Amino acid sequence: MSVPPRAGFTLESRQPPDVGIGMSGKRNSVQLKVLTREIVAPTCIAIVVLVALDVLLRSAPVVGFIDANRPVYGETSLAVHVQKQLWHVQSLALRNEPRIAVVGSSSVANGVDPEIVRKNMGQGAVAVENLGMTGLLAYELPLLSGLILTPATKAVVYLYNGFSFADRFHPDAVDIRWDAAEALRLKPLSDLEAREVARYLDRLPGELLWSVRYRDLVRTMALRLLTGTARPLPYPWDFPPDAPPPPAHRPRQPRTPLPETDWLRKAHLDSADKEDTLGYRGLRRFCEQARNAGIPLIVAPVVEPEFAMVGPYAQGADRDTVDRRVKALSEACGATFLHRDDFRDIERQDGLFTDIVHLHATGRAAYSARLGALLRGRP
Repeated sequence: MSVPPRAGFTLESRQPPDVGIGMSGKRNSVQLKVLTREIVAPTCIAIVVLVALDVLLRSAPVVGFIDANRPVYGETSLAVHVQKQLWHVQSLALRNEPRIAVVGSSSVANGVDPEIVRKNMGQGAVAVENLGMTGLLAYELPLLSGLILTPATKAVVYLYNGFSFADRFHPDAVDIRWDAAEALRLKPLSDLEAREVARYLDRLPGELLWSVRYRDLVRTMALRLLTGTARPLPYPWDFPPDAPPPPAHRPRQPRTPLPETDWLRKAHLDSADKEDTLGYRGLRRFCEQARNAGIPLIVAPVVEPEFAMVGPYAQGADRDTVDRRVKALSEACGATFLHRDDFRDIERQDGLFTDIVHLHATGRAAYSARLGALLRGRP
């Protein structure tokens, strides 16, 4: 005799209780396989490719080839230009020969001839290397200290502009010339806004991987190799050495200043008007780094034409105030300071300058000879 089922009990409910769980487990397994196939595996492959590319880029032959064949200024984008300059500094840092490193903005990149400086320093002078980079600001010195204060560096000469002590990061170079740890020394985490913290994290891959930091340069060089247009760099300056001479006299009438929304205009004003900026903190920190490394530091204003002081960028910014502030800071941290008076006669000769910040070839020769003579016996 059969026993009738109890109320609320059905035949379907007699199935083992783990059937539903088993089906769920199968679904999870399928989802895991899809996740692995479509996301995890491609990500791992991309990481392996990036690391392999990075190892290749850091090899001496590749570093030397890209440095020797880097594009001429004006042939590529500003991003490629900034990256190729840092690549050149990176290439110089890999050499193990005694040197004096001259650091600064494009005023240095275009205004200092290393060989003329060395010759005027006298017999026995070590090699001089030009580490000038477009728009380099003083806050960047500690961020790039690993490339400047190398074991082979016997002295550093930092030549600053009137805009070098800005109170903000360089908008065109911050993603390339960057070191988060040193940047946080200058601007602590507690002073950062949420979006700034996010930008710090965004820049992390570029700090770790050359294939990310130099991506535009690498892409440009790869294209040139494929198209057969790669060629040795004809000259290291931004302007052809045989460019026609500039006018002997420039107007001294004040021009309408640019608004403070222009970063270079604001950099001039901050350098003159503020005693505590990212730039001044950066120079103080770099001076400490140089002292800890036992490397002498010499600080001086780079020559800037007199007519630039009535231009749209520097007008109203007191350059003498900047000089006094930098002199006090340099001497307080044990650096040697060279006065603008040593170069003022060059600044008054309009015909030596291509524009408001760059020397012409004739000006470069005169300035480099003067700088070498002033450095004689110092480092």
